[in-house]
Amino acid sequence: MYAKVDWISISRACLIAVMALTRLLYLSTSIALLAVTRADAYEVVPHAAAQGLGFEPVHEAMTLASLACANQALAGAFTTGRSTLDCSGFSKNLGELGNAYLAYRGKKTRDLRSPSGSSYDLDEVREIIDGVLWPDDPTRLHSSPTREGRALVNHFHVCTKLQNEYLSCANRYCMSHFGNLQFLHAMIPAAPWCEKDKGRSDSPTCELAQKPVKEGMEQWVKWLVPLAKGETHATDPLFPGEDGFTQRVFDQRYCNRESGFWLWKTLPMYPNSMKIEELLYTSCDEVGAGKCRVVLPVADKERRTQRLAMGALLHLIQDSYAQGHTRRRPIDKRLAGSAFVACSPVEDFHDYRVQVQDKKALDAHKSADKYPAWDSSCSAADRQVDDPVTAGANLIVMLRNPNQTGQHVWDYLRLRVLGPKE
Repeated sequence: MYAKVDWISISRACLIAVMALTRLLYLSTSIALLAVTRADAYEVVPHAAAQGLGFEPVHEAMTLASLACANQALAGAFTTGRSTLDCSGFSKNLGELGNAYLAYRGKKTRDLRSPSGSSYDLDEVREIIDGVLWPDDPTRLHSSPTREGRALVNHFHVCTKLQNEYLSCANRYCMSHFGNLQFLHAMIPAAPWCEKDKGRSDSPTCELAQKPVKEGMEQWVKWLVPLAKGETHATDPLFPGEDGFTQRVFDQRYCNRESGFWLWKTLPMYPNSMKIEELLYTSCDEVGAGKCRVVLPVADKERRTQRLAMGALLHLIQDSYAQGHTRRRPIDKRLAGSAFVACSPVEDFHDYRVQVQDKKALDAHKSADKYPAWDSSCSAADRQVDDPVTAGANLIVMLRNPNQTGQHVWDYLRLRVLGPKE
């Protein structure tokens, strides 16, 4: 007699083999894409610098410089005739600070020292930098080297394919880079799904769409400051009112598409009962909202949340000086085309969604995310705008002052970071 064929087992084995082959092909494509983009794509892989993938940790270095200046000012009861601190001396150490941070993160050293030689509070550094990287990676897609390649595929292939029709159903990674959350990076929010012919103009996230970018930035700052000062808490509701800021930009309850690009599936995972901690600690495997979970800190959640909020504010400041994000006029015209910081008012805000469609614009964006040269406007005694390291230090000092409010912080950013209109 012939042995009975177990077709179910065979089918299952074939399916497993196909899935393994598909995963291998996907990983190979991801690695190839990482190799192609790694030269200049710091803005795409925010954790890659710490993983030793060859990127310059500009955000991390600026944060360390601002923190060192703020700590020195507070320790010495710093006072001058100027209305703000002057941390320009710390700006010269960005490369050294970046290398020191990479050595610390790579566990080559257990110590991390400021430009003045004093030791940092390492918990504070880790937790603030986690917040500095959060706007670039709000769903922790880049949280480990093994997920980096997949995240790049999501960024360059999935988000860009979904941005016109399906982006309103993608999670906040796509929304941050291509959608209505671009103001997190001092860039113009884009919401193509809000156009009348797309039939979704009544979604909550459309209210701030197409409005001046400063309006979104202002509301974001005023929402983050109380969180950074411990006046609001991780366990507070994210949507306290039907018409609040968070309701207008983060509510995705209307999104219930069941299938789409590459069998991409989305679930309405952001219900109205959501807490602030669920926004800040969501971790996703894909850009589809259905493949996400909330991973809360195991200890010191409130402290970590405050520092994460401080880091997100620092990110907004630092991004506003990158020429790929905004246009500021340098005094030294020879700096054009390179990474530089000009301490002059913002003249225009850019749109990353548009830049990705233009190779020249995308290359310019990538080239701006390097250790910058410093325009002579930043050393002028009568400058209108502070440099990013000084601005970050002033933010930290203001957040540690119980008398400073979100309005005070926004007024400082409006006048001394974004600068008055000329």
